This record gives sequence, structure tokens and C-alpha cells, in this order.
Amino acid sequence: MSFAYAFGSYIGEVYRRNHGGEWGIVDLEGQKYPGIKSKSGTNFWPWGRALNRIIQGPENNVADYYKMLLEKQKP
Repeated sequence: MSFAYAFGSYIGEVYRRNHGGEWGIVDLEGQKYPGIKSKSGTNFWPWGRALNRIIQGPENNVADYYKMLLEKQKP
């Protein structure tokens, strides 16, 4: 889990620095997680995605995840 925290934090911080947003507690499907709220209002939990990638494998590709987050911020 510690690697998932580090990997997810890196993904989240790269997103935040390049596209804006704020770390905090986010609500995802009624559950609270430490994550990021983007400038467009999208909440995401990069630690969870990193953990899924580690446990479940390549179908949880983080590059695809990042691209999806960028698509969500388009007007």
C-alpha cells in the first residue's frame, strides 16, 4: 500500500501542478477519500487507481486514467 500512496500521490501532484486542482477529502459514490478536486469540479482518488494498477494489472493503466481526467476537464 505504501507504494500505491507514493505512486498515486505522484500522479495526483503532476495533475494538480499542470492542470489545477486541490488536494483534500473528496466524495466518490458516497464514500470519502483523500484525493483531488479538479478546477472543473471532477473528484478523483489517484491512490485508489494506483492500487488497482498494482493489484489488478495493466487494464488499470494510469496513462489512460490521466487522459480520461483531461477529457473530463474539457468544456
